[in-house]
Amino acid sequence: MLQLYILCAELLFIFLSGLFGFLFIIYTYQHAKYKKTHYYRITHRPYLKMRRSTGSYGEYLIYNNLRSLEKEGRLLFNVYLPKEDGTTTEIDVLLIHKSGLYVFESKNYSGWIFGTESQRTWTQTLPSGRRSIKNRFFNPIMQNEGHISQLKQFLSDYPQIIYHSIILFSDRCELKKITLNQGKAAVMNRRRVTSFVKKTMANTNEVLDPNEIEAIDQTLFPYSQTSEEAKQIHIENIQAKHPKHSKKKSAGLKKKIEEQAAIETASTAECDPPASEAQALEQDQKESAIQKQIKEDKEEYQMIPNTNTALDEQTKEVEKVCPCCGKPMVQRVAKRGTYSGEHFWGCSNFPKCRYMEKQHVVE
Repeated sequence: MLQLYILCAELLFIFLSGLFGFLFIIYTYQHAKYKKTHYYRITHRPYLKMRRSTGSYGEYLIYNNLRSLEKEGRLLFNVYLPKEDGTTTEIDVLLIHKSGLYVFESKNYSGWIFGTESQRTWTQTLPSGRRSIKNRFFNPIMQNEGHISQLKQFLSDYPQIIYHSIILFSDRCELKKITLNQGKAAVMNRRRVTSFVKKTMANTNEVLDPNEIEAIDQTLFPYSQTSEEAKQIHIENIQAKHPKHSKKKSAGLKKKIEEQAAIETASTAECDPPASEAQALEQDQKESAIQKQIKEDKEEYQMIPNTNTALDEQTKEVEKVCPCCGKPMVQRVAKRGTYSGEHFWGCSNFPKCRYMEKQHVVE
């Protein structure tokens, strides 16, 4: 019997050794192949770091789709252009071609995507059991318009340039309802980009000669060689502009939110009921004061951006955003405690985030 165990252990060791050896050979081949690509020569990004980053891997997959066009133009990645206010704007992928500049905004997302050209925010819907999780993100068409606007300032010596704005989503997602009626950009899954770009090139007149393509490439190339420190500053500037996505919260505001969460009993809270009506009244007054202060602090820190853009039916139901983590708020019903049966707003990121708000019903 012991000999059988030893034999099984030896076979298992041989199998695992062979498996790890096979995986190492695949990794070595892929790594060597990656280091020969134009993407690596421009970004200098290590292979494993690229694969582990959702954004970087999405940009690399765009490059793979455009590799057949390398000889016809110049490709640049992660171009950080400085703005007048001292911040930067990042272009994910840029193709310089005789038919113009192709500006790609990469969204390596999954799930269902909803949005229109005029909406300030779009919606990503992800399945989560019987329900769905809905996340909002800034309109990528508007985002790319900002990139192109900055490019035009840098390349003002070339007024004849035609700018092609292309928004690319992962092949894992479905563009469920995208309304485009102004012709500002093309929105598609990544797998369609090669045929689309080739068709656009064939139907567009030449606006740049080889010398101009070379000159533009030399002008923009230094901005694709940004240091890691500058990239971190770029991220911090974005977080400062949109505080709800930042992990740095005001200590005072966080304390008030925790106090409110302790007061409001819900399905996730286990608070003892007040001992008397006087205590209940005092508790309600304290709750109202805290809610008022939280509202004022939200306005001060601009944790909920004020946008007057009308949203469609898909985005209306996710307008409420958690001020703690930036995830969408969902309606829930308290199942126990003093407030059993009452409706309230809870963070969809529970239990990682326990932020709650009392739902005010207008009768």
